[in-house]
Amino acid sequence: METLPPNVLENIFLFLPLADQKSASLTCRRLYYTVSRSVFIVKRRYVLREPISKTCFLFCDPDFINGHYSDFIQLGIFRPATLRHWSNWLSNLSFKYSCPNPAELTLLLRNCTRLQSLDLTGCDCLFDKSFYGCVFLSDLTDRNAIRQCIGCCVTKLSLANISSLTNAHVKHLVETFYVVSDIDLSGCLFDFNSADIYCEDNLTFASFLTVINDLKCNNNFKQACGGTLRLNSTSINDTSLFALATTSGLHLCGIYLDNCRELSDNGFMSLIMSDSVLNCLKEVSWGYPGYRVTFLVAEALLERFSYILTYVKLTKWSFQASSRVSSLLLKCLAIEYLDVASCFARPHFLVNSVSSESSRLTNLILSGHSNMSDEDLNIILTNLNGRLKLLDISSCLQLTDISLLAVYIYLPNLETLLAKWCDGFTDSGIQPTYAAGVLHPGLFNMKCLKSVDFSDCRQITGSSFVSNNSGDFVMHELTSLRIGRVGSLHKNVLVLIPYIAPQLRVLDISRSLANDKTIDLLTCKLCNTLRELFITSCDNVTDQSLSSILHNIPFLQILDVSFCPFISPKGVSIFRRSMPYLYYARAIYVGSRLDSTELN
Repeated sequence: METLPPNVLENIFLFLPLADQKSASLTCRRLYYTVSRSVFIVKRRYVLREPISKTCFLFCDPDFINGHYSDFIQLGIFRPATLRHWSNWLSNLSFKYSCPNPAELTLLLRNCTRLQSLDLTGCDCLFDKSFYGCVFLSDLTDRNAIRQCIGCCVTKLSLANISSLTNAHVKHLVETFYVVSDIDLSGCLFDFNSADIYCEDNLTFASFLTVINDLKCNNNFKQACGGTLRLNSTSINDTSLFALATTSGLHLCGIYLDNCRELSDNGFMSLIMSDSVLNCLKEVSWGYPGYRVTFLVAEALLERFSYILTYVKLTKWSFQASSRVSSLLLKCLAIEYLDVASCFARPHFLVNSVSSESSRLTNLILSGHSNMSDEDLNIILTNLNGRLKLLDISSCLQLTDISLLAVYIYLPNLETLLAKWCDGFTDSGIQPTYAAGVLHPGLFNMKCLKSVDFSDCRQITGSSFVSNNSGDFVMHELTSLRIGRVGSLHKNVLVLIPYIAPQLRVLDISRSLANDKTIDLLTCKLCNTLRELFITSCDNVTDQSLSSILHNIPFLQILDVSFCPFISPKGVSIFRRSMPYLYYARAIYVGSRLDSTELN
């Protein structure tokens, strides 16, 4: 341990559960020194799934604080006196879809001196008095204390999918985190037709604009770099978007309006031609538009901002009547992320949209283009030789193993490959193959690959992933493997997955022949890394599998056991109550083959 470089020690440290982190840091002087560096502390991200009062952090044991190295136990009582010893480690904090206590969260935030990002997505309990008898930031003293501590640090705030938000809540939040430059209000229940800015019991867009008007006087919403506003899946209309675009002094570098079905060309055009996005708009996410939106919006957007756009998402737009969109996309030389999935377009639209001059493009989403051929994809990958980090070709029904070979040849640095519902892919495209007299190791040659998704590829079988026992084909970087509902997944194949990908964090083996013993072996081998497991439609797993998961992976965050006929609803209920870090568990139509005695 004393001779390992710091980056290796950091990776070792991150894979340990919190309780083991403490023990390891105390027994190894070099490790303690490495993980105490400010560079490492700042980049760590903490996701709290259990109640704050039961959260156990590094070095928060009172005996250690007093200089004693006694046995460490998880704190059953929230002790404010220990906050100062660990709260300044937090820079990115997420309570996504959990139920934190407002009073405890307030106390925690008052001590997080380095916090930069706060995610409260889906936390209705913070703003609904019926949960805990109090509302987050309703007290002026608390707001002032948090404002003085981290008000000038937090730049990103997510309030998405909170149905209990009101004008008063938003105002209190913005007054407290007064330099925030990235606000996410996706899925919030705005009243876009009301002009009332004084009613505190509702959430009106008119009131939000007054809050933005106050915010831009303090931070990046007024500066040249601009701010980012996310309003995905809301009922925003043309009038409200026009009001946003004409807000005096507002500068937006990013605007996210996915699935906003009430908008039309008029609303988008008012935004594109406004001064609020002039010379600063870099990120646009306008996927899944309403029926009143045409290709003219995309043409106007690309024509005006092609030289600065870095992020473009135009999922499911119709470009069939346009002859200019592809040529305008070619001019976006600064673009890094391009999503044109499921777009209705002319033949060879994709080929004409990407060229070798797109030197910064690293993320390309092409899913849903059922007419794209192997030749088309080969031309695209040739132009982007060695650049892409993410490629999504899901539901491209005409692609065959020839396209997979092109991926292996032209994209050696690829990190994410998404290829769901590709019926043309077979085992031959996964396994090593000879082409032009040269051996291509196939998928196992992708040493940078971190995420693979071949779900619902019916001609691929699990044996293609474990047919090579050589250590040269171990994928050490792979953290996500989704092979659910492929041709076949036998038990003897499943038990070898941890040896091929020993660092898996996400595993999908839905509709496989896994049984209780298989699940026990998998979760035992992947106990230090696995956090998301999908075993839907597995006919041979029972409640014993839930017990194995509970014992082997207490830090599991996501589990899907839907359509498992021998898993009981009671077993799922007990499992949920016993897993403090579990925030998403789906169990649709379970126990269908159990009799009444077994169900009880």
